[in-house]
Amino acid sequence: MLNAMATGYKTDAKVIEEKDITIGKYPGKSLIVETPKHRKLFRLYVIGDKLIINNCGGPFDRADADAPTAKRVLDSFKPAI
Repeated sequence: MLNAMATGYKTDAKVIEEKDITIGKYPGKSLIVETPKHRKLFRLYVIGDKLIINNCGGPFDRADADAPTAKRVLDSFKPAI
């Protein structure tokens, strides 16, 4: 499921980073993709029978400056499990 979702987000985008992650005991995937106008950071998790998608992004011209804030937002996610 994670790979299928990641594939969809990579369509028509350049992959900057893709890695397997976990949140607690649950599997996830971290993905950073870039289009001509945007850079998007995704965290995908499978928690029980649910797929959780966290997404931050912004215009490409501010991507490097906004990346630390986007990563802090994504890192703050704590599921109520």
